Amino acid sequence: MNMARSKGIGFFGFLLGNRVNLTIDEADKYRLFHSDADRERILGAIFSGKTHLSFLAHEVKRWKSEKEEHDREIALLHKTVELNHKGIALEKEGQVSDAIEVYEENIKSDYPASHSYKRLSVLYRKQKDFDNEERVIKRAIEILPRDKEYFGDRLSKCIRLREKQK
Repeated sequence: MNMARSKGIGFFGFLLGNRVNLTIDEADKYRLFHSDADRERILGAIFSGKTHLSFLAHEVKRWKSEKEEHDREIALLHKTVELNHKGIALEKEGQVSDAIEVYEENIKSDYPASHSYKRLSVLYRKQKDFDNEERVIKRAIEILPRDKEYFGDRLSKCIRLREKQK
């Protein structure tokens, strides 16, 4: 009888007290999240011809949780890159308002990538839309602390230009 499902462990194999028995292949899915000691145990098992290893159930749950978060981050990165490429292509075609929409969609995710913030600040400045430029720059400073100097300089100039325009 597979006790794993009744204990909420899912596909992880049989629950052995507070331990979970995994195949080497199952354990390998979480290699990014293993401790050095676990990596050594898995390599040892592979070299000795073992097909299964026992792990603490809470560790396996932690690996699964960290992998799910990692997978979400990777998917968000891919979406960010895809939208950046789309925005670049739209700009090249002269479709600036469509590019702005794409970049605005991209920054909604709060993913810490600077391209969309930089392009929006440039495009809004060209349109003399200083309110939107300021909004985007302030958000960029929050999301991208490593680029604070760049966006801080842009914000200062944006504020000066808006004052000059009045």
